[in-house]
Amino acid sequence: MERDDIYLIDLWHILVREWRWFAALLVIVLGGTFAFMQMARPQWQADAWIQIGQIGAAPTGQDPKAEPLQRVLERLQLVPFQNETLQSAGVAPDMPAAGLYRRSLKGERCRMQAPWSS
Repeated sequence: MERDDIYLIDLWHILVREWRWFAALLVIVLGGTFAFMQMARPQWQADAWIQIGQIGAAPTGQDPKAEPLQRVLERLQLVPFQNETLQSAGVAPDMPAAGLYRRSLKGERCRMQAPWSS
């Protein structure tokens, strides 16, 4: 009978016998990951709080915003808005970075907070 199979107990014996190599490999991988994280150029990530234009004092129970929040979120997804944002950041609309920006832009509705409260 030939012993061509590898059993878990055999792998355990190899791990116990050669544990220094596995530990060294783990340290090298973790060190390389840490070095990469410190030296890598950050990717696109930004959070923005946009306060929609307000009109005069609104009656109690009514939203004082000039336009509905959903319409504002839809406007943020329009190509002209994105082109203006890219232009202000110094990125041409046909660059690969512009495509990354367009694919990653998402608007989320959040809780409204009065500007004078913290």
